[in-house]
Parts: sequence; C-alpha cells; structure tokens
Amino acid sequence: MDKVKKIERLEKRVVSEEGEIKKLEEKISQKEDRILKSQSMLLKTMGGVKVAFGAAPAYHAKFVRLGIVKRFGKHKLLYSFVTLVSVILIWTGLQTFINKTPGISNPLISIAIGLLIVWVIDRELV
Repeated sequence: MDKVKKIERLEKRVVSEEGEIKKLEEKISQKEDRILKSQSMLLKTMGGVKVAFGAAPAYHAKFVRLGIVKRFGKHKLLYSFVTLVSVILIWTGLQTFINKTPGISNPLISIAIGLLIVWVIDRELV
C-alpha cells in the first residue's frame, strides 16, 4: 500500500508540475510575441527598410550619422559650409543631368515640367 500511495503522490506531483510548465510556456510565448512586435516596430522606425542580414547595418548607420551631425553641429560655421557644399553638389548634379537629357534640355519644356511637378505635389503653389 505504501508503494501505491507513493505512486499516487508522484502522479499528482507530475500532473501539477505539468500544469505549471504549461503556464510558464504560455508566459514565454507571450513574451516572445511582445519581443517580436517590438522588434518589428523598431525596424519600422529605422526607415522602414528591413535589412536582409538583420537590423545591425541600419542601426549602426543611424548612430554614425548622429555622431557626425553632433560633431558638426557644435561648429556652426563648419556645419553651414558643409551644408552649402552639399546643396551646391546636388544642384550641379541635377543641372548636368537636365542639360544632358534630350527632351528636358529645352528651357520651355523644363519650365513646363517643373510647373507640372509643383502642380501635382501641391496645387496651392501655382
């Protein structure tokens, strides 16, 4: 009889531990779901691009950019100069591209296309 009672106690313990294990597994799956949701939200806030090899390259690029902006931000004259140079380079690239494009190189056509773009973007400007 003692053996039967011991076996029954052990079976009750196993059943109760199985219930506890199931509860813990449910908690773990809920936590995993929350982690996956927060991870996807983090990827969305990092520019909306999911990198094929994980978020590390985009994550590091963000901090490199912030570090550069902070360093240049302290020196107002240098920051203004770098901004000016970048705007001039963009303008020069666009001007060269437009001058070499056959249809857009005509000034009247380029004005018409520019007005059309402004009209499409925001009708209140024209």
